[in-house]
Amino acid sequence: MKSEDQEEELLSSVFVGGLPSKPGRSKGEKILVGSGSGVLTLWERGVWDDQDERIIVDGSGKGGGESLDALILMPDNVGDGHKNVVVGVGDGTVRIVRMGLNKVVGEPLRHDDIEGVVALGFDVEGRLISGGGSIVKVWEEQMNLDDEEAESDDDNMGTKRALSDSDDSDKQEDSSDEDSKPSKRRKKAKAKQKNAGNGILGFKGME
Repeated sequence: MKSEDQEEELLSSVFVGGLPSKPGRSKGEKILVGSGSGVLTLWERGVWDDQDERIIVDGSGKGGGESLDALILMPDNVGDGHKNVVVGVGDGTVRIVRMGLNKVVGEPLRHDDIEGVVALGFDVEGRLISGGGSIVKVWEEQMNLDDEEAESDDDNMGTKRALSDSDDSDKQEDSSDEDSKPSKRRKKAKAKQKNAGNGILGFKGME
């Protein structure tokens, strides 16, 4: 089967099943295709003559948005329980599209300031892997803990902890150097703010 000419570059695709079906209209199975202009098109499985719906993932440019170079379906045991598709974008961000709402949810995750995200995956523990340029990042789902709980759990080896990009966050403070503690705390807070996560699904990053 061959579709009509879409008049744009098609760069990525992913199959999504288990969506609500509509008798005579939808089987609940769609192919999502990422384009070079920031638009995600949805195709009903078995109906290949033309696209069914369009989702604007990035509309920042006058002639079209950034390229959508990689797509992957989020596993059922990760995130908020909805059907979500993770999108690697040419501006170096990772964005999450919720099926049903058919729109981007939460804030973008910043993979890189220059290089686009060209590959995505999930490991056996449900961590998101993003790749682009010379960087591969691992994103772990953040636990919903307040600051006091998080601080008290730092010494508990059995607690799952969200990871950070900052090398300083993994170094133990020298108790003999009292003057260095405030600056290190500021570095930790800055790194934590930098990797604040998606807001909806709460991922934090690690290089």
